[in-house]
Amino acid sequence: MLTTRSESKGGRRIGAFALVVAVVVAMLPGRAEAVPASTPITIDGGGWGHGIGMPQWGAQGMAEQGGYTYDEILSYWYDGTGLRQVSEVSASIPDPLRVGINYVLSGSEQRKRPFTWLNFTAVNGPVEVCKPGQEAGGDCFTASPGERWRYRWHPEDGGFCAVTRNWEVMYSHASDCNIRLFWADQPNTRVSFASNRSVARTFARGHLSFVGPVTQNGHTGFHFNVVLSLEDYVRGIAEVPTSWHIEALKSQAVAARTFGAWKATGRLRADCSCHLVWDIWDQVYMGWHHNSEGDPTYGQNWLDAVDATAGQVVTVTPSSGTLAQTYYSSSTGGATENVGDVWNSNQASFPYLVSKPDP
Repeated sequence: MLTTRSESKGGRRIGAFALVVAVVVAMLPGRAEAVPASTPITIDGGGWGHGIGMPQWGAQGMAEQGGYTYDEILSYWYDGTGLRQVSEVSASIPDPLRVGINYVLSGSEQRKRPFTWLNFTAVNGPVEVCKPGQEAGGDCFTASPGERWRYRWHPEDGGFCAVTRNWEVMYSHASDCNIRLFWADQPNTRVSFASNRSVARTFARGHLSFVGPVTQNGHTGFHFNVVLSLEDYVRGIAEVPTSWHIEALKSQAVAARTFGAWKATGRLRADCSCHLVWDIWDQVYMGWHHNSEGDPTYGQNWLDAVDATAGQVVTVTPSSGTLAQTYYSSSTGGATENVGDVWNSNQASFPYLVSKPDP
């Protein structure tokens, strides 16, 4: 599991906070015994996240304060590794990737339930709504901007899926429910799910796929995936502020590309009909929304970092064709961890995930 900045607020050691509170309280006016100004105070902390691999704030510090380039940053945190093109590695990386959008960000029970309905609208251009077996450019429905479309699983009458446009039923079926959305002029034309609290995203690249019906933990509905290339997947990653130094963004882009490629090499997951999921259990994928193409001020910074490192991944040695497992987290408090000390992994199998000073 990848721990990201979104997940890591719990910290690995919380004693530092209690110590800070105690020191502040001790220094409040009115106490009988004030702490002398010359008293040394030591604060110990472990940072935010699991502390394995690259700390995102450490990478930012190396770039902004130390002048390091992204390849130097990566080779420092992933000790002894190299950079190669993804086409040169031995892993069977699926093309395209299926990224599961079924995993909402709150509650383990919700995370395991399939969707029962989603509303969507076209933005800046038409979107093709294709029935099972249809391809883009075929005899598909056209969703125009301003129309309200919905995909829904109805449990009544034995269960059936339905696609509606402005509440008019366009398609329904008891079992043939794999609807796909295609659109041209990417990323200008987009598909918005902004009215859905559990998704609340806009997607501009690849295509979208509703997979159903599926039954999970006693609930029947459908899975929802964005289907896209590895590079388009990395364009939608939202793991660090896009206002950061370009070399830190490049190092994050390569780490995210490597982790996504490595994680996607397994078979499709039955719990999401996908290769990897969109949230902190893998990596935070937001698509067009948020800090990438949806941010007119800094979004281009991230896209520039992705394009500047196009296809580059971290391998376990410079000459190896094996993908490294590029774990990363927010910060460390002074040093990263040996993977064997945190997860009881065989440290000899991960010589690049070793403790490194993080000044």
